[in-house]
Amino acid sequence: MSLIHRQKMTQKGLAAKRRNGRAGHGPVTTAGKARAVAARLLHGFYSSRQDEVMTALGEDPREFEELLKSLLQSFQPRPGLESQLVLRMARVLWRQRRADRVQDAAALRHVKTRTQTEQLALGPRLIRVRAIYQKLLDLSAALTNHEAPPTPSPLEAFLAYFKASDPELQNLCAALSAFLEPLRNASPQVPDASDGSGSSSKEGELAEARKKLEDALFDASCRYRNSLDWRVAEIDEISSPANVAALMAPAESRDDHLMQRMEDSWARQLWRLTRLLITLQNSGFGDADRD
Repeated sequence: MSLIHRQKMTQKGLAAKRRNGRAGHGPVTTAGKARAVAARLLHGFYSSRQDEVMTALGEDPREFEELLKSLLQSFQPRPGLESQLVLRMARVLWRQRRADRVQDAAALRHVKTRTQTEQLALGPRLIRVRAIYQKLLDLSAALTNHEAPPTPSPLEAFLAYFKASDPELQNLCAALSAFLEPLRNASPQVPDASDGSGSSSKEGELAEARKKLEDALFDASCRYRNSLDWRVAEIDEISSPANVAALMAPAESRDDHLMQRMEDSWARQLWRLTRLLITLQNSGFGDADRD
């Protein structure tokens, strides 16, 4: 992939460029030459224009100079072959550093993509459980509101919501329906003393239905509270170090094998260059040059 954006070419534009190309002699300015060099840059591992490559890839050539200086200070090479070996060592080390950046960036993108995919898969379920749990809390608040006792209309709305939400709430729905029946028949006025026995019977029936509803509501609330905690923990687990490490496992691909082969090749090059340089320095080859 080119590092320079290419404009879309039309037949008319192509013909114009061909006419202009016959009269042109290529880039003249320094900036134009730099753009021409970068236009065909793919990865920069084998380019001989080191500074242009580094700049195009977002690297700082001064860091390469510092690396080269540190190697020169460590090995103190003599002019000629030893100096060229140290320069080659610096280039190999720099390419290894570049490969590390490439792999880190690829791993980061891989983890972000898979993390977002898992979060998107778990998100709707978490939202659904949280919504049902909030409705259960609202129903509990409506039943325990002593200033405004529950009336059939809002309870019927709760019943319709729970029936449409989850089949596992059937026990709660049955208890809520059983509570609604005596509640609808309850008289809003104070009962007469003459029918006190009938009123007491209705109140007892309503109290018993309310107790069963409260028990069913408590069980459902505990179950959804645990489910909500589990869903939240599941979301948090996605970003845990252990899961991130598992997500970093690369998929088998040709690019992974190619990068591994390149790294192995650079490691062998560095080993051979270091061994050759040390052998030359220990053998005294080129002492006349040093003198």
